[in-house]
Amino acid sequence: MSTDGTVDPEINAPEPDAQLDTKNEVESSPVSRPPTRLLTRREMVAEKKAQSRRNRPYIIGGLLIFLVILTVPIYGYVREFVLPYREIAVQVNDKIYTRGDVVHFIRFHQRLALERGSEFSVVDQLLSSLEAMSENEIAYQKAPLLGITVTEDRSRALSGKR
Repeated sequence: MSTDGTVDPEINAPEPDAQLDTKNEVESSPVSRPPTRLLTRREMVAEKKAQSRRNRPYIIGGLLIFLVILTVPIYGYVREFVLPYREIAVQVNDKIYTRGDVVHFIRFHQRLALERGSEFSVVDQLLSSLEAMSENEIAYQKAPLLGITVTEDRSRALSGKR
């Protein structure tokens, strides 16, 4: 403004090198806005929030599809490798031995056989392991009823520890 209160158009006019290329700005902007001014920080934040709101359904849908695809191998793994170990293999009265217990029993006897240097046949040992487990449990449950007890001294002598 001049001192007399009138507006001088040469002073208030924008400089020629500060002119905006309005054609490129309008084409590249996803939101329509006046072509003669730049976006303020608040408008840029608002645009970014609006864009993230538009992308949200696609991101959630992608995550859901990923989870559905991921559940198939997890279900297969659990069905093939986890659940069989929990199935009942031998039951004596209230005592239950699962397939996992049988596997541990066989692996224990396999290690003992390898330490002794003898051959170990898993096929032969499977049925004999089931039979041994059931016989041991029957003996464990019936021994007190028959009055059979083992003292600590006798137990140490049988195990070879003194």
